Amino acid sequence: MTASIVWTPLAEGDLLSAVDRLKNTGLDPDDFLQTVDGDLLALADSPYQGEMGRVTATREWPMARHDYLAVYMVLPAQITVLRLLSLKLDDA
Repeated sequence: MTASIVWTPLAEGDLLSAVDRLKNTGLDPDDFLQTVDGDLLALADSPYQGEMGRVTATREWPMARHDYLAVYMVLPAQITVLRLLSLKLDDA
């Protein structure tokens, strides 16, 4: 069974900030958004493929192609995306 994907307001803000950052550097954010969508759809089918998170009850999925980390929680029939964090030090 495929789980639904729910974004917290904080994770939505992270996504919008990432898109703005890409636009400000002159890059097209479409590839990034397609990667995020594809990775999350894969997690919806198999939510435990991400590694155990650093915070209790969370899991983490690296999006190495774009240097981002999805932090999420697996609930019955639902994946809740808690954060979408940049792995680049200069983006902190």
